[in-house]
Amino acid sequence: MDFSDVFEHAPVPILIVLQGRIAHCNQAAIEVLGFLGFEVSKERLGELDSLMAVILEEREEAERNIELILGSGQVIRNIPRTLRDVSGNRVAALVSAGPCTWEGQAAVAVSFVLLGLGPAIASPDRGELPDRRAGLLQGLTPQEARVARLLAEGHDTAGLRRLLGIQTSTLRGYIKSIYRKLDVHSRSDLVRRVLGHR
Repeated sequence: MDFSDVFEHAPVPILIVLQGRIAHCNQAAIEVLGFLGFEVSKERLGELDSLMAVILEEREEAERNIELILGSGQVIRNIPRTLRDVSGNRVAALVSAGPCTWEGQAAVAVSFVLLGLGPAIASPDRGELPDRRAGLLQGLTPQEARVARLLAEGHDTAGLRRLLGIQTSTLRGYIKSIYRKLDVHSRSDLVRRVLGHR
């Protein structure tokens, strides 16, 4: 299956990995990699190591996962992975990947969700933020702060509705209020503001 049309506008970052390089990625992936400080453009994709953001200690395991997917067609879901930004800050993430075909060749589709920076990782159940970022959300209600954090981590609106047990109209109201109170105009602005980076 050729995923080029399917994932282009997906709300989560998705990369196509072909022979150790990023063959293609959606806009969400470009924004998140940019947030981590990596200069990514559609024109430079073939030059980029698919594991460039994975910390050195986990690269070998990540390579084995890719080989397993290519060799067996197995899908992996929600594997904890530690990424890093260009400054070396650690970023907790959950990675899912599976086999696909890209331009007639066997490839791997990888999606990931950032969980947070540094050792203090927020739990979706607690709704907490690392202390140095908590002040950025002052002025939001506790539920708005939780929604803002979950949106910045890459959750889509359908997932948020299920996780929070709220209606679409209620979620839209929260998002509208969050954008107004934080003076942001896009998801990438929200990511930068909530995660307090760049």
